[in-house]
Amino acid sequence: MMFEAQDLVSSLMAQDATATAAPAPATATTAPTPTTGQVEQGEVDPALKGGGTPQVEPSFWESGGLIIVMMAVMLIFFIVLPGRARKKQQAKFADMLSKLKPDDRIMLQNGKFVTINKIEGERVHVYADQNKSVVEEYHKNAISMLATDVDKQPNAR
Repeated sequence: MMFEAQDLVSSLMAQDATATAAPAPATATTAPTPTTGQVEQGEVDPALKGGGTPQVEPSFWESGGLIIVMMAVMLIFFIVLPGRARKKQQAKFADMLSKLKPDDRIMLQNGKFVTINKIEGERVHVYADQNKSVVEEYHKNAISMLATDVDKQPNAR
């Protein structure tokens, strides 16, 4: 019984060794070179007349030039053009901030509508209620837009 188990293990190991053995190296085959007599008589394949197929360098477009051009186009559309639009929007916002005056109705970043009481440098004092009894102080960066421009905005729904 013990010998049978050892025989089984050794046969399995032998099978595994033959299965994982490296295959024999393939022999390199070369195309037959035609003799001068064959070339002159026209008996040779035209591809072999020059000694094989000619090596041609790929053109710019074949070697990935199209990818480079497409990446440049994407760079323009995704970085340059949106940057220009953002600068235009920032200039418009800065112009709106410079034209603010007391009694203008504005919307703050938190969505609250208030009326400007006075402007001192970067600080804006606003009335927080309709009776103009509660005064709050905010930085100019808290201003989102004029209240009259809120209705002009497209719905985000």
